Amino acid sequence: METHRRLAHWLEGYRTENNVTIRYLFWGYRAARFGVIIQVGAWAVRLATNVTMASKPPPPPPPAKLGIPETRDGNVPAPPKRPS
Repeated sequence: METHRRLAHWLEGYRTENNVTIRYLFWGYRAARFGVIIQVGAWAVRLATNVTMASKPPPPPPPAKLGIPETRDGNVPAPPKRPS
């Protein structure tokens, strides 16, 4: 009987120590769960606004600059060098 009593006290000590750790981990789980809920809400809002924006027609292209050719990346090429 004495062995059972000592074992029970020994296990109770471990249980008390582990409860502190488990409470801390559970608090982290709650914080992470709240963060996921916030992210899903933000994702849903962004998805809803993207669908609305996708249904609008695209804006017209900007007018072309007269007399100045542009390269594919939008930069104006340097003028040709004059022979010296």
